[in-house]
Amino acid sequence: MQSEPIRVAILHRDGLYRDSLGYCLAQIQAFSIVYSASGTDGLVDALAAGKADLLIQEFGLCQRSETCCCEAPPTARFRIKTIVIGVPDKEEDILACIEQEGAAGYLPMNASLDDLLRSINAVMKGETLCSPRIAGLAFDRVSRLARQVDRVHTINDNKLTRRETEIYF
Repeated sequence: MQSEPIRVAILHRDGLYRDSLGYCLAQIQAFSIVYSASGTDGLVDALAAGKADLLIQEFGLCQRSETCCCEAPPTARFRIKTIVIGVPDKEEDILACIEQEGAAGYLPMNASLDDLLRSINAVMKGETLCSPRIAGLAFDRVSRLARQVDRVHTINDNKLTRRETEIYF
C-alpha cells in the first residue's frame, strides 16, 4: 500500500461535478486534491511545481485546451499520469485521448466512482483498463506506425532526400 497520498489535479468545467469529485476523493486517505479548476490557467504551473501525480481531465477540455495545441501535453513533459473522464464511446475519441493527450486511462460518460477508483489504481501501477476492442485498436495503430517507420528506414537506405521521403509519405 502506498504511504504517501496520490496528489490529484482535477480539470473539469462543471464546478459542482469538480467539487463533488474532489470531495469524494478527499474522503479516501489515499488521495490529496492539490489542484481543481475549470480551465488550464495555472495548470502548467501546478504541474511544473510537482504538486500533482495524477490529472483527472474532462474530455471536452481536451479538445480546446492548450494541452492539445503544443507538441506534447504538459502532463507528458512533467511525467504526470492523466485519466480523461466523460469520453464518448467512439473509437476516434478514445484513440485521440491516448495519442493527443497522452492519457494513461479513460472513462466513458457512464462510468461510476468505483470505475474511476479502479482506473486510478491501475494507472498508478503503470497499467490501464480498457475494453478488448480498444486494446485491439491501440495495437493496430502501434503496428501500423512501426511498419511506417520500417518503410522510412528502407527508403532512407536507398538514399532518398528528406523532401523525397516527405513526398513519399
